[in-house]
Amino acid sequence: MVPYRDNGHLTARETYFNTVLSSQRQIVERTIRVLKGRWRKLQHMDRINLELIVQLITSACVLHNICLLLDDFDPGYMQDDYDDDDDDDDPEDHGSGHFSIIIVPFG
Repeated sequence: MVPYRDNGHLTARETYFNTVLSSQRQIVERTIRVLKGRWRKLQHMDRINLELIVQLITSACVLHNICLLLDDFDPGYMQDDYDDDDDDDDPEDHGSGHFSIIIVPFG
């Protein structure tokens, strides 16, 4: 999804949409950062077939949820150097706090 372009004439509804979209996108980015931090293999999947990638990501989500149930979370799993190259980085949001993300695998 793409936010509305802010040319100075956004309606209140469009501004609200952009705010909600940005908030949800940050959650997704943190989730990816946690998964890639905990399972480093997910950082190097560019030469694997698509079916195996889906299985690896689904497995990582299931294992992540099991680890949360067992209270196994280390803030070191957060990758500070992760950058998705979308140039919308929020300087206030570094993912340094302790939080839990329950991940629901797709498919």
